[in-house]
Amino acid sequence: MSGTIRQLEERQLATEVTIMRWSPKMDLLAVANKKGEVSLHRLTWQRVWLVSPPEESETISNLSWHPEGKLLAVSYDNTKVLHLIDIENKNIIHKQKYKPNNHITCMSWLSLSQQDSSNDNFKQLNLQINDEKSSITPTGPYLPPLPSLNHTFTQESGRKEFSVKSLDILFLGHETGEISMYVFGMFYCGKLKICDGVVSEITGGCGNPIWVSCRVNDSKTIKVYRLSCSLLESSRAFLKIAQMQAQIDYLMDYLSQTLMAISEAWETILLEMDEKLTRYEDNEPLGTLAADFLELLMIGISSSKLASFLLHDLSDKGLKKLAHSIDICYGNIQKLVMKHLNSVGMALAYQLGEMQGMARFGGDYKALGLENDKQLTMALHAVETFLAKSSEIEQVIDQSMKEYKSFFRWLYVEIAKLTDEKIQQDASKISQQELTFIAEFLLNFDTSKNTKANDTMNQSASTLTIIDNTNASTSNSNNNDIDNNNSSTGRRKGVNLEKLGQYLRREPLKIPLSVEGSEWGAMLQENKCLLEHPLIIKQNLNMSLLQSYDAVVDAIDKVFLDAYKGLVNHFKNNSIELTNKSHKNDNINYDHNHDSISSQIVDDNGELFLATTDSNGKILKIFKIEAYECDDVYREDYDNDDDDDDDDDDDDDDDGDEKVEMDFKVAMVDLDNRQDSFSKTSTDLKIVDLQFYSTSYLSLLVLNTNNNTTCLIQLPIKEDKLFDNTDEIIYSINDFIGSNLPKSFNGITANKIVVSGQRKVAAVLSENNRKIRLLETEVEPDEDDDDEEDEDDDNNDNINLSKSIKSDDVDFNDTREDVSMDMSSAHENLL
Repeated sequence: MSGTIRQLEERQLATEVTIMRWSPKMDLLAVANKKGEVSLHRLTWQRVWLVSPPEESETISNLSWHPEGKLLAVSYDNTKVLHLIDIENKNIIHKQKYKPNNHITCMSWLSLSQQDSSNDNFKQLNLQINDEKSSITPTGPYLPPLPSLNHTFTQESGRKEFSVKSLDILFLGHETGEISMYVFGMFYCGKLKICDGVVSEITGGCGNPIWVSCRVNDSKTIKVYRLSCSLLESSRAFLKIAQMQAQIDYLMDYLSQTLMAISEAWETILLEMDEKLTRYEDNEPLGTLAADFLELLMIGISSSKLASFLLHDLSDKGLKKLAHSIDICYGNIQKLVMKHLNSVGMALAYQLGEMQGMARFGGDYKALGLENDKQLTMALHAVETFLAKSSEIEQVIDQSMKEYKSFFRWLYVEIAKLTDEKIQQDASKISQQELTFIAEFLLNFDTSKNTKANDTMNQSASTLTIIDNTNASTSNSNNNDIDNNNSSTGRRKGVNLEKLGQYLRREPLKIPLSVEGSEWGAMLQENKCLLEHPLIIKQNLNMSLLQSYDAVVDAIDKVFLDAYKGLVNHFKNNSIELTNKSHKNDNINYDHNHDSISSQIVDDNGELFLATTDSNGKILKIFKIEAYECDDVYREDYDNDDDDDDDDDDDDDDDGDEKVEMDFKVAMVDLDNRQDSFSKTSTDLKIVDLQFYSTSYLSLLVLNTNNNTTCLIQLPIKEDKLFDNTDEIIYSINDFIGSNLPKSFNGITANKIVVSGQRKVAAVLSENNRKIRLLETEVEPDEDDDDEEDEDDDNNDNINLSKSIKSDDVDFNDTREDVSMDMSSAHENLL
């Protein structure tokens, strides 16, 4: 690696920084601070957004980027909640309680799809969907797309679609030695018990096995585990089920938003009616308004109070405005039911039907846990019942619209009579059918009639059933909003249009739809065998729309309880303990206690490189762990740590898998083993932090304890001689960096570093965790020379920042400095 390191920005921060993570695809740095806030910054330190913690005094245990850099996973330690944040607009697209609820020690979001999509075997596995005909949409290739609800829903819930075209899993490592897995970062799919120690880091993926390092024996020993799973690496079944769950989750979000929109429109109708009509009943017994209207309808004579109310409080213009507003609201409800509810119901039926086919197919789907289609059949029936209820509410809306239109037309004529306006002869006539409609309308909003019902509703209002009892996703907050809306409707003391409003409460219908006159209903009642046929949609006439929705949520919840239960049984485990192969260097302390640092990376060949230090930071050890096929080796099969135990049917599925043996090589670097050239200035070096820059270089943050300065060393790890020694030769740091140390950082004593070889950037954090410096790590020499000349000319002057950044942090004018480090001599020293 040649080139220089150049400073980009430096900031003094108001709050201590705890975690930093570079985006894998963009020049963005995610930063978590001691307040539990997460912020996203550009290379200029311009803040893109800031997300506050869910609760005060919250702490963040870890951050992890989606492999494509589109989402950021944040785990909160106190509330044990996992958030997925859309980096474009900082919306939380998913949130849930993570399992198990103990402390998270590491978090890695790994892509399990092979990077080379041109590989023939990869195309056969079809882990990425490239066929346009099988494009992944919530409505499938046959149904029309869902009509858009609103701008907010399109931005938030709609963005879940992009994450399901390739397989990725979010791995959470815990202090108890367990790893929990979330496919697409959203859906819990199993838990693995790795060891009795602490999980340190998880890497791998992209078609290769997963490598896990753990600290065991009171953190004095590092043990590496190689995990492979045939159902993830060579089967399409897991991806297909996960895609189905992602699409169904999207559809349930869409459904909850639709129901909330219907509830809001209905609430608007009632508020409009209350504003104009219920003031008439001030200081009057309940039911006075309906009684006076009915008297006017039957006798044709209005009381003086009613006449005054119609002329002054309601008026001709007010009545027209009220009728227009209610007409718009009813029209919106009708459109939401006919277009949105029906569309999303059919899409849910399609997705569940597809999963039913998978369950009946067996094979890998059965091995995963999708072996019984009983729950799927029940979920499909629940969706069908919901569709029937949507059709039922359409009839109620049509009837209600006829009633209120007849009522307002009659009331308009009565007001005209009171003002002695001329009325057309046809307008004053009321047919028997219209008379019935008006009477029904008055009956439905009679407040005295519904007082008892209101009291019942106050007692029975409940929260929407949550899709996953242990998860708190974005859709759950929407569900609670629906419940708040309809609960307030149930406690109303004003006008209650009961015929439609009863469908938006969680209680049996007070006025169920009658099947009298329906030939189909009569035939089903007469033929019980036909009524119980599985292909006949069951219609519960006493159930409300929200009760039917709850049944759908419960049924779908049960479907995915067991969908992945067999996954952990197919993980194969190989492990190796990283110890010294000889005892020639017993005088050196190699214990890896809590103060030691480690980092790991997997190269293109699937080999693991793990770097760690001793407790004093004086000795660097780099392990190269290899795995290869062999004939005889002991392998562990994981038992399912979830509620369901082993499935004996699946125990022999992987008997033909390759057997793997592991071995490692180690290279050691002593930072105290210096040549004479170093003695010109007193140096006492110590590694304070390290991280793999790429598969070829290891970044070391080195502290000179004599003058309390730090520098960055890029250590090459792919040298042939590095791992060829059989006598555990301890290299000197001089063998890698030549006779001189890289230039120290000026104005900052760094304590932590985070690097990205993909983006060629780094960030260092000061000892007090309040000063951060951003670096560009591979600057072309010509460009750097020009910058150095400028720096020499203005050595004692402060250079103002080119752009003032709007931030809550404390800004100051920093001096740009170039920290030069040429690694071109490293190769020569090792040869």
